[in-house]
Amino acid sequence: MMNLTKLFAAACCLVVMSGCAATDSSSSQTSAAAQTQPQTVSIPEYKEFLDNLHASIQEGEPRRLSVREQNQFNNIQDNLRALIGNRTDIEQMNTDEKQRLFNLHERLQALVMGDDSQQVICRSERQTGSHMRTTRCVTRAQLEEERRRNGEFFDQVLGAGIAPLPRTN
Repeated sequence: MMNLTKLFAAACCLVVMSGCAATDSSSSQTSAAAQTQPQTVSIPEYKEFLDNLHASIQEGEPRRLSVREQNQFNNIQDNLRALIGNRTDIEQMNTDEKQRLFNLHERLQALVMGDDSQQVICRSERQTGSHMRTTRCVTRAQLEEERRRNGEFFDQVLGAGIAPLPRTN
């Protein structure tokens, strides 16, 4: 059986096409996943990847999953297969479905590899002052860092005695 890292790299092509249309350019850190230009695979090839991955997991490769992790693995794979359905081409999916496919694949990879810090998460967001939605992709570690910085900012603001003004009716 192919090395699991190679399997994920090959499978990412379908998923990357579906995921990050735009990445967060304001971040000083750019994930390796967002910089990679993967080779394209078809949906049938991706389904074959999922079959091979399932067989590898059953053999304990790349690592043994706990019962909880095995349940998560099965749930993610079921969601991926349901999302793909009978489609034969990624272009048969709308933007939201492509983004969901990408995020599910990233969750699957993080679970199998046992490290979710480099999991890329993509979200559609509205930019302040605009009605246009853009797709923003960051790693879980970058997201946690943002949350930490935002928490520190609010702690400083509230600690300095600056409180938001109450709303009036």
